[in-house]
Amino acid sequence: RHPDTGRLSLYLNPKNTRRVCRLPRSGWPARSGRTVEEGDAMVRRLAERVIETGVYAHAWKKGDLVLWDNRQLLHAASPFDADKYQRLLF
Repeated sequence: RHPDTGRLSLYLNPKNTRRVCRLPRSGWPARSGRTVEEGDAMVRRLAERVIETGVYAHAWKKGDLVLWDNRQLLHAASPFDADKYQRLLF
């Protein structure tokens, strides 16, 4: 649950997920009856579903400020020209 709103949420990062909880690491016997491959497939399906619901890509303009709640957001960086633009992270 989200700590402020109480809404149900799923912590998922398809780029950095090692395995689904209660599923074995590669080579370990499955305790839950599922395989590592099934867990990997589940992560892919969930990530695809999140992306299907809509992706926001900000078209930056001078003076823009964008805030988001990292506790309930799937995000990834887009290409950024650090030689041309200043980027401030707080």
